Amino acid sequence: MVRPWLVQALILALAAAQIAYYYVRLPDRVPADFDLQGLAVGWMSRAGFLATYVAVAAIIVVACHWLPRWIGKLPSAGLRSANKAYWLAPERRQSTIDAIRHELGWIGVCTQVFVVVVMQLVMNAALMGGKRVSMSILWTALVLYLAAILRIARRLMLRFATPSTAGPG
Repeated sequence: MVRPWLVQALILALAAAQIAYYYVRLPDRVPADFDLQGLAVGWMSRAGFLATYVAVAAIIVVACHWLPRWIGKLPSAGLRSANKAYWLAPERRQSTIDAIRHELGWIGVCTQVFVVVVMQLVMNAALMGGKRVSMSILWTALVLYLAAILRIARRLMLRFATPSTAGPG
């Protein structure tokens, strides 16, 4: 089974290479806000852009890979879930926690990929005079991101559906 933290590490390495390559090539002012047609309407410094990119990447890692490690340390009373008594029963608790951690890791991977794509679009816009981002690529990336998140949500819903209480027969 592919581990989401490993994929996340590869994406972060790609983001670091992306930053290393483009940072010195970016103009002093980088477009930071775009209207619905993709035209730049707000700007930030190159250093501010880098700081924002690194901060967003760090928040994703913390939220989707580091914080989920704490879920298993919480008492069952501190967790909210449908059918909590069933899914957090001692014989199922660890597999439940592991499944949640795993899926949150994949949410982090999908989110990080989306951020890398968006930042690439912003850097492309900056290098082309800061005029516009490719909205077709942005919308495609957004639709793919949302489809991936919905697929993960579906997996979680199917995994934690109401357990059958009917006995054999």
